[in-house]
Amino acid sequence: MIGQGTYGAVYKAFDKKLNCMVALKKTKFLRIGEGMPGYALKEINILKQLNHPSVVRLLDVVNDGLKGEKLYLVFEHCNMDINHHLNS
Repeated sequence: MIGQGTYGAVYKAFDKKLNCMVALKKTKFLRIGEGMPGYALKEINILKQLNHPSVVRLLDVVNDGLKGEKLYLVFEHCNMDINHHLNS
């Protein structure tokens, strides 16, 4: 685990298909059985539309495949978060 946020934890992982390091944001749904939360849909929709060198790219979206309770957002990996970058 490399970070913790309001809606989930972020992990560093290696993507064998892309042959590179990625960041996995694991989002656990708060109300199981009610579908994907609005905040997750908004985040995915916005990130899919963004294409800027200063914004981390969303590479993929993966469902856990079991009960559908967890959603993984696969991002390009950055060596530091924005807070660390601004303070350096």
